Amino acid sequence: MSAHFTLTVLQQPAGHKQPMHHHDEEEVFFALQGRPTIIWECAGETVKRQLDKWDMVYNPPRQVHGIINENNEDCFFQVMLGNPTPERPKYLDPQLRRLQAADRPDDEIRAND
Repeated sequence: MSAHFTLTVLQQPAGHKQPMHHHDEEEVFFALQGRPTIIWECAGETVKRQLDKWDMVYNPPRQVHGIINENNEDCFFQVMLGNPTPERPKYLDPQLRRLQAADRPDDEIRAND
């Protein structure tokens, strides 16, 4: 594990929509397979962009975003967060925030490190 970042590969099923969220860390991801659509909220506007294979996206810390797979095949992308032990995403949806607050595995993991 790096002392500076976390690197993972994520699979997003066909038709899946990731809720709008942000991270305290900067985030970079590369489209490896499929054509995911990235959604950003910026200054009250929503911006969408469909990625092609090998496209890269950079999200600065706290940039609100989500990912939709509007295709009939799974998408795979590599995600790098600028923290070796990032916390879970911060969701905008109040119900998701309540559910996340009720379940705090981040605190348990850090207590056992």
